[in-house]
Amino acid sequence: MGAKAAFPDRPVVCTSGDGSIGFAIAEFDAMVRNRLPSVVVVLNNRAWGSSLHFQERNSGPGRVHGTRLAAARYDEVAAALGGRGVRVTEVDAIGPAMREALSGELPTCINVEVELGAAPPNMKVFARR
Repeated sequence: MGAKAAFPDRPVVCTSGDGSIGFAIAEFDAMVRNRLPSVVVVLNNRAWGSSLHFQERNSGPGRVHGTRLAAARYDEVAAALGGRGVRVTEVDAIGPAMREALSGELPTCINVEVELGAAPPNMKVFARR
């Protein structure tokens, strides 16, 4: 929001995971009230991915707890708060969704459903020695 308020004529895009957007999704209310048409792209893999991978590395795959999330529709939450929401389930739909969101007058949440992938290579730093 601060970037859009400081530079109202520039496009602003925020990329977030579904775990972290859960803490901030209500900010769509403030973006709507203050007419700050930013775009939030949520990579929704239905998990606290960093925590899940950390637990797998340190405790083993069968000892992962409290890391799965529901298939939340953050796009619908943004729309309920007065913004615009778009659900993306196919990679070919990302470009059109982004172009439309950037040309719109409302803050937009693009909820991109993705698979929970393998741990990124930098997670090796946290591996037990």
